[in-house]
Amino acid sequence: MESTNELNGRVQAVIFDWAGTTVDYGCFAPVQVFVEVFSIRGIDITIEEARKPMGLLKIDHIRELLKMTRISNLWVTAFGKEPNEKDVNALYRDFEDLLFKVLQNYAKPVPGLIELVSSLRQQGIKIGSTTGYTREMIDVVAGEAKKWGYQPDSIVASSEVPTGRPDPWMCFQTAINLQVYPLSKIVKVGDTISDIKEGDSCWNVDCWCIKRRQRNRPF
Repeated sequence: MESTNELNGRVQAVIFDWAGTTVDYGCFAPVQVFVEVFSIRGIDITIEEARKPMGLLKIDHIRELLKMTRISNLWVTAFGKEPNEKDVNALYRDFEDLLFKVLQNYAKPVPGLIELVSSLRQQGIKIGSTTGYTREMIDVVAGEAKKWGYQPDSIVASSEVPTGRPDPWMCFQTAINLQVYPLSKIVKVGDTISDIKEGDSCWNVDCWCIKRRQRNRPF
C-alpha cells in the first residue's frame, strides 16, 4: 500500500464542480428557477424533485424532470398530452431568462474554499473545474467568484463538449487544458450523483473521484 506522501505526489490536479461544491451551497439558484418555470405552467414540483438531476446540462435536467412519473402525470393532466421536445425547449428558454437574473447573487465561494485552493497550489496542484452550466452561465458565476478570490486554472462548461455529465468529456478537456496525464493524477470533486458518474466514466484510465458531502444541507 502506498504511503500518504507517495499518494499526494501522484496528484497533479483537482477538478471541482461549481454550484453546490465551490459556490452556491445547496444549488439554490438553479433549483429555485426550475421550480418557478414549472410553477408558471401550473405544475408544482418539489425542491427534492428539482434537485435530483442536479449536475446535468440544464436542458438535460429539464428532460429528466419531465420523465419523472409524478411530474409527467401532472403535465398530462394540465395539457392533455405527454411533454415533448418543444415543451423542453420552451421550459429551457424560460429557465435561462430567469437564471441569468439571479446568477450573480449565487457566486460566493463556500467557506474554506479559498484556503483549500491556496494550499493545493502551494503543493503544485492545478485547479480545474467542470459544470452543468453553459459557458454563458458559468462566465457570470466565474466573474463574480473571481471578485471573492476564486479563479480556477481551467473552466469547462457542459455546452463546450459533445455531451455533459455523466459522460467524461469535460474531465478529458480539463486534462488537456491543464496538460495533466494520465488521469490517475487527477482528483474529481463534486456534490451530485452525476458528478460521481462523470468521475466513474474516467475510471478505466484511473481517475479518482470524491463526492462532496452535503451535511445539514439547508433547503
